[in-house]
Amino acid sequence: MRTITSSSEGKVGVPGGLPRALGPQLNRSTKSAQKVFEAQRLRLYRAMAEISDWDISPEELDMHLTSMPVRYWARVDGLTLRWHMEMVHEFFASLAHTDSLTTNPIVRWRHFPDRGMTEVAVCTWDRLGLLAKVAGSLASVGLNIIRADVYTRADNVVLDLFEVCTEDFGHVEDELSLAHVTRLLTASLSPDSGLGFNIRRPEDESAARPPVVTFDNERSATYTVLQVEAPDRLGLLYDILQALTSSEVDIAHAIIVTDQGEAADIFYLTDTNGQKVTDPGLLQKMRDSLLAALA
Repeated sequence: MRTITSSSEGKVGVPGGLPRALGPQLNRSTKSAQKVFEAQRLRLYRAMAEISDWDISPEELDMHLTSMPVRYWARVDGLTLRWHMEMVHEFFASLAHTDSLTTNPIVRWRHFPDRGMTEVAVCTWDRLGLLAKVAGSLASVGLNIIRADVYTRADNVVLDLFEVCTEDFGHVEDELSLAHVTRLLTASLSPDSGLGFNIRRPEDESAARPPVVTFDNERSATYTVLQVEAPDRLGLLYDILQALTSSEVDIAHAIIVTDQGEAADIFYLTDTNGQKVTDPGLLQKMRDSLLAALA
């Protein structure tokens, strides 16, 4: 089983992506969970403030510690936080040393062979379609996304974390493929980029059952809930995200689960005004785009 959760809290200003045991409702994170996360944040703040052998200023530390979503603090330890902050520092340093209109992302990775996965981290400005472009870059080199955590700081800097594995369900031993992911993502984010992703599709999908796309405006008080059921394949998440990007809707939260070759993906959506998607024309456009992408 493969699971991915993500949230664009910096865009919509609501909590999301909490572990199910702590908060199954997107907009109902419990006070006890909030206290646990806040205590972890304060412990890490004290630990980071005592470090002397790095280039992170007190102002940078304060910004990161106060502008990341609360749920982030359940995800990190001291070493991970230091890794993340050094990426953000490198991103801002790169902005100060370029005259180009292109803002290149910072992409780093670390391997976990015992868990059969590699973690890929991306730091850049938030923008429409970013998640789809990362998914497309990873799928282009044959990597499966098994989990993702997407965090947006108050200053619009995103820190996107992807756990990926090879088609043999192992960590990524080929460093060249990860370097190629960086080149693909950088090219796709350049202004007026027409880059398309070359994703290997299954040769025979004749036996696959047709995808099912459903919208529900009753399940949540705040979001339109989209459910997509389809046979799993490399690039499936990219195709779904690309279709949603073309419809110009925001993904506030997502739960992507694949079990025995079948994907059952749930997306919590808002329109560009942060409201439920109730326009029949836009809902039909999304349905048509999704079905066309999954055909």
